[in-house]
Amino acid sequence: MARQMRLQQLKDITGNFSKEQELGRGGFGVVYKAILKNGVSVAVKRLEVNPGIQDKQFKNEINLVVLNGVTVMQLSKEYARTVDGMCISVKIPSIAKTIELSVKKSDIVADVKLQIELKEGIHLDNQILMYAGRHLGDSQILSECGLSDDHILHVLVSPADKMCVYINIRDTRTVRVDVRNWYTVADVKLMVETMFGFPECSQTLLPTKSGDAIELNGTQTLKDQNIKNNAVLMLLPDFPIFIKTWEGRTLTMVVSSFHTEEDIWEKIQKKSMINPKNTFSVTLGMF
Repeated sequence: MARQMRLQQLKDITGNFSKEQELGRGGFGVVYKAILKNGVSVAVKRLEVNPGIQDKQFKNEINLVVLNGVTVMQLSKEYARTVDGMCISVKIPSIAKTIELSVKKSDIVADVKLQIELKEGIHLDNQILMYAGRHLGDSQILSECGLSDDHILHVLVSPADKMCVYINIRDTRTVRVDVRNWYTVADVKLMVETMFGFPECSQTLLPTKSGDAIELNGTQTLKDQNIKNNAVLMLLPDFPIFIKTWEGRTLTMVVSSFHTEEDIWEKIQKKSMINPKNTFSVTLGMF
């Protein structure tokens, strides 16, 4: 049964039918987004009687349906197919359901996604719309996609892959970077390079500030390394150190501030075959 509300209640939940809350317009009126007291989003249509509209058309327009607790206005097919309107079917295999939508040829794909979200509760960011085997972009106009009356769209429901991470640069500042969970750490480093000029090859990213943190693998994705939305990563730009051997040779190595003395000795041994057991180190200064 449709939800009955007084005019003042409708004004309250739509911001007095404010323009900022408009979702779309039609021959019979305007659709507004509204938020009920319990936090549920609903679509409210304010009907207007215009010259030339027949009584039957107007009565067909006043056909309320309740879908998933959201009150929406169902446009009649007869009206939807006039002028700019058309009726399309949307097949959603993941929930084994097909729904009908009344849209305009001038609508964009994002408008269709919004209708699907209102009716089925599938967030528009999690929708991939397909038509004739093609992935439709959010900004594409329906008529330019070749879509017309009674055609069928397919919706693939994908988990949200968008997220953000915060890069803490040596405890001096923290910046937000918008990423996707399938980005590799190398991709994130490249983004940091374009933002701040630190060469990708000189960056070390750690998932925590602790001294025993393990450096993130550049070739693995954020998801594979359990990096979640809003995670904080520590960025330690590498720097060179110079090591002079007893033979008089000078070795140049690139290290990060989280490397221990044992880590550096391991690098020395790999580079020069010097056994750390037979040597000792003296620090002469900072480089």
